Amino acid sequence: MRKLYIFTLFLLLPIIGYSHPHVIVTYDVSFLLNENGVYGIKMNWDMDEMFSASLIDSFDENRDKKFDAAEVKVIQQEAFSNLENYHYMTYVHLDNKPNKFFPAKDFHATIKDGIVKYTFTLPVDIKAEDKEKTLAVSVYDESYFMALNFKDSVTIEAAKNTAFSHSSNIKKNTVKTVYDTDEARNIAQLTIKK
Repeated sequence: MRKLYIFTLFLLLPIIGYSHPHVIVTYDVSFLLNENGVYGIKMNWDMDEMFSASLIDSFDENRDKKFDAAEVKVIQQEAFSNLENYHYMTYVHLDNKPNKFFPAKDFHATIKDGIVKYTFTLPVDIKAEDKEKTLAVSVYDESYFMALNFKDSVTIEAAKNTAFSHSSNIKKNTVKTVYDTDEARNIAQLTIKK
């Protein structure tokens, strides 16, 4: 029995060793501020060349190398909306505690130099208070079907009448993956205080 177990394990090792992402996304994060606090997290996802080619082939119906409003609507329904079931691969923490966000809005898809970009906003409602608050955003897929690579770019889009202090940074973080390997997951952080 033990020989059968070892033989089976030996046969499965190549499958485990060849696990790899099927889609590679490079992303950046923008924090959206109004006069009261944070109202959204804007995401920009650049798809890899292969997945971009697939999206363009499937959804650029008129073959003009750009997505019109009708095509964007179909992409949203058929290639984006299911990501809600996976929290858009996005994990938001407020002061080290999970923080919920609302379903994505303001979705748009564009093509530039053969690369498809998704832009969307994850609405949040975080009020600035006298006590400092830290909002942290990390984006990853634990199943590794998608590789999500942070551009290490965090921006703040603030209203002119913002009456609180704010700053952003990138926190370096290393975690163990499901494959028991170390993976760098850099986290976009925003600190706000009245």
